[in-house]
Amino acid sequence: MLNSLRINNFALVLAVIVTAVLGGCAADRANRSGYSIEMSSNAIVPHIENARIWADDPKIASGGLWSPSALKDINAPISMLTLSGGGAEGAFGAGFLKGWSQTGTRPQFSVVSGTSAGALLAPFAFLGPKYDHVLAQIFTQERTSKLVRVAGLSAIFGTSVFSAEPLEKMVAHYVTPELIQEIAKEHAKGRRLYVITTNIDTQRTAIWNMGAIASAKTPAALGLFRKVLLASASVPGVLPPQYIEVSHNGQSFREMHLDGGVTANIMLLPEAILQTGHYRRLASKPTLYLLFNGKIGHEYKLVKPQTISILERSFGTAIKASSRQSIIAARQFAKSQGWNLKIAALATDFESPLNEVELNEQELTALFDEGVKSGSQRDAWRESFE
Repeated sequence: MLNSLRINNFALVLAVIVTAVLGGCAADRANRSGYSIEMSSNAIVPHIENARIWADDPKIASGGLWSPSALKDINAPISMLTLSGGGAEGAFGAGFLKGWSQTGTRPQFSVVSGTSAGALLAPFAFLGPKYDHVLAQIFTQERTSKLVRVAGLSAIFGTSVFSAEPLEKMVAHYVTPELIQEIAKEHAKGRRLYVITTNIDTQRTAIWNMGAIASAKTPAALGLFRKVLLASASVPGVLPPQYIEVSHNGQSFREMHLDGGVTANIMLLPEAILQTGHYRRLASKPTLYLLFNGKIGHEYKLVKPQTISILERSFGTAIKASSRQSIIAARQFAKSQGWNLKIAALATDFESPLNEVELNEQELTALFDEGVKSGSQRDAWRESFE
């Protein structure tokens, strides 16, 4: 997510997380007792039809839930934008979108999906260049000190080191009733906006239909919209998970959702489509755009022979390797369908100015400016991550 997630005083974070694991959280477990796998598999979000679907659900392929539907011009070009996770490097993605807008070639996307930092970008990318200035504010002016606050005793006996309250306030400030009304209007035209979270109880990837949520005639829609964004950006142990109310056969319970990057740092295409190779036939061949918030190429770094350094490097390496495999699978599918796949990412040789303790506006602005520069170039998009 934002600069709040690039806190490299990692030893403190890890120490508190370990303490939390040892201490446990009996109260939270008690509040969620009776929640079974059967209930989870068949749960629905009350009063909001088609609010979400699992990434491995075959209905995605057979029902075309990942594709735009009822577009007024069925022969119009179909463009799908995927926004990856990447923490503070989401500032690069925000800048890239602005640079792309300046070229006059940025399309109106038929489908936009986002994970973690990409989830916070997604609603504004979906609504187009008129929101580029909002992304600039979010990713360059929201300082770490504003978004992160140690959770006190709950850091030891609760679910995370930091409180979500500052981030919740920021999301509430930018995600307004007017914003989701605009998203609902675009949803009615057949365009689709998806945000990815991880249901940590079931280890499944949830795809949230944000346009359907925005269109729901229920007072709970705005709160759920915000909660899904928060969940997707909630790095495990750093920020608390979000609990989402669902029901099965009249019984209500709370699902625990957190960072979508745990299971899908990028969602070019859902797991079910890649597994089956089936997809709803479209009037025109889509172009898939992946905007990767960070460096996707291999990076050399001499790692200190210390536990924290090894863990931190290993975590980043695992996320990058998973992302590369997802791209390979999506590319193979796209090739079989005659689709185009284009990739943009932070250059491997870009020297990030990020310091080791806290990100400030100057450092984030450097990433944003690099994004603007990259997005405005003619060769910004490539067919490979190498």
